[in-house]
Amino acid sequence: IRSALGVVAACAVAGSLALAGALALLWRLRHLRLWLQRAQDARLAHLKDSIFYQDADGILQCQASLRLHGYSAAALEKITTETRREQSLESGVCVSYLMSPDFRQLAQERSGLEDPSFIDMKDPFWLGANGHDPLGGELQCPRDGKKGCALVDWLAHTSPRQRGKCTHFLSWVWRYKLSQIDSAVSSWVNLGHLSKEKTALYM
Repeated sequence: IRSALGVVAACAVAGSLALAGALALLWRLRHLRLWLQRAQDARLAHLKDSIFYQDADGILQCQASLRLHGYSAAALEKITTETRREQSLESGVCVSYLMSPDFRQLAQERSGLEDPSFIDMKDPFWLGANGHDPLGGELQCPRDGKKGCALVDWLAHTSPRQRGKCTHFLSWVWRYKLSQIDSAVSSWVNLGHLSKEKTALYM
């Protein structure tokens, strides 16, 4: 009887050890899966950041890394195309650019006016008036894939840090002069203690 009890006790101990080992293995596998998922999410986030800032080398490096972790070339192309489209739809022009000497100079040179309204800017900016090619006329629109794009998409190629994820919708009319927009927006950001670099407008 004692011998039988000893065998039973030994089996119970062995069974407990086996169960503890299995649970430990499951815990480790769960945490490994979580770690791998976080690493994959980080790679995708880095790819999207590289796309936003038009970092060609960063895009290639991220895509190469993701291919090593199971993504096909077709899947990466789809992710890249969809990301460009989403970023275009969600982007706004940074206040820092709208109020910058660069934008004022661009508006004056294209319109031929000292203080143009946005009606004055429309044709020289987008329709090629006054001897100027349309802004972004040769660029592919990330929204529909056709030639010609919005200002935020043109900025993505020329000054990617002058656009950001849209934070505010600006209600305005095309008849406003550039100086009026400049003055109003300047007062608004100063009163609201907003960062010009981090405030992006949908106009």
